[in-house]
Amino acid sequence: MEKKANLVQRYLEEGLVALLPGPGGREGGTLVLTLKGSYGDKRSLPWLVELLARFYRLDVAAVRRHSGRLLGLRHHIPLPLTEGVVLLPLKVAHSAPPLPGEGTTGYVNLLQIEEVIPLNPGDSAPPSASSRHGDPAAGRSLLNCGGGQVICCGNTAATVREKIRQGEAVHRELLQRHKLAAAPAAPPFHGLDGTALRQMLPSCSCLLRSFFLWLLDSAMLQQREQ
Repeated sequence: MEKKANLVQRYLEEGLVALLPGPGGREGGTLVLTLKGSYGDKRSLPWLVELLARFYRLDVAAVRRHSGRLLGLRHHIPLPLTEGVVLLPLKVAHSAPPLPGEGTTGYVNLLQIEEVIPLNPGDSAPPSASSRHGDPAAGRSLLNCGGGQVICCGNTAATVREKIRQGEAVHRELLQRHKLAAAPAAPPFHGLDGTALRQMLPSCSCLLRSFFLWLLDSAMLQQREQ
């Protein structure tokens, strides 16, 4: 059996699309969607998010606090883990009310959302598909994501678009921080040579200029003799 630590890396290598709550709450684990398929993971969704953050050497609580301050939010905060993974908290549409302890909020990767389609009461349900997750009859929007994954969302299309806007804001801030961290260091300063210093001096005949030129000539002579 594949080790649990290796599974997290596998999800990321395949292109993480979403982490959705499995049936039965924490005991039901997490449904993991990637560009290559879907996997049932026995670990709870919050714990799996924690493991993803650790994979990138991040403290998920610190990421949540930083993004919350940036957006002015205290709940349902996007989690930018890296350039290619920004997790948006969104509700999954279920056909029946959730059982006690059963979660409805999952995380969808901002970078994998391709289209948001509104669903109105009375609309006919879209054709069924093996890659569709959730109940469109109970949904308020559909998310077409990478890898052909379709998520029936319990949020309205307007709410989803607002979450996308928030995710884009923290994503831009993350890219800017990484850009600053990767900026090349300034080359060491080794001083100016005598010719450059002479060119910088004002063209006057004052005593101070003559004294500085005498010091400069003495220093250059001493340097040649060494």
